[in-house]
Amino acid sequence: MYDFDNKTFRVVQNDGPSAEVTTATIFQFWQVGNLVHADYEGGGVRYGKLVGLLEGDSMHHAYTQINQQGQFQSGRGVDQLRLTEDGSGSGSCLMEEV
Repeated sequence: MYDFDNKTFRVVQNDGPSAEVTTATIFQFWQVGNLVHADYEGGGVRYGKLVGLLEGDSMHHAYTQINQQGQFQSGRGVDQLRLTEDGSGSGSCLMEEV
């Protein structure tokens, strides 16, 4: 199982069109069992909250955030989790532990 408890991650790459989450966005994660949650800010995000469940190599999550213009945004997603030795990875949004 992955361990996100009390870990900080920064975004290395996000290829999403008009993404609010950028390389300036920092996530602070906590975990209890398979439940994870994170606060995040930076880049286009003034403040965000993510809540998710770990299931094998996937994280099913929902998020809500306020961007720098004061607009609320929310959504859901499923992320494939991978650990790499050299810090690289695959997918459209890459994060590394700080």
